[in-house]
Amino acid sequence: MAAGGDLTLFRWLTERVLAHTAVSIVALALTILTVGGGLAWFQADFNLEAFYGRSDPAVQTLRAYLDRWGEDDMLVVVVDAGDEGLFSRSRLQALDT
Repeated sequence: MAAGGDLTLFRWLTERVLAHTAVSIVALALTILTVGGGLAWFQADFNLEAFYGRSDPAVQTLRAYLDRWGEDDMLVVVVDAGDEGLFSRSRLQALDT
């Protein structure tokens, strides 16, 4: 759609909203209440099985790995590298000992 068509659509919508203010306010309020009510049950699921499905070969491989080695979701490691940097010679030598 050309830029002029976008302006025409916007003009049409603006004229309808201004001509029917009460209806527009009620419609907006119902939309906000409906979306807001749905957000109460919204929950993000970052599980790979939910995204790819249980039958995906990559998910099956991951599940086999986790069954053997366990999950590490509860472990968070925070490292402050400071000015020296994380992979400096002294730090790597300290790991080697």
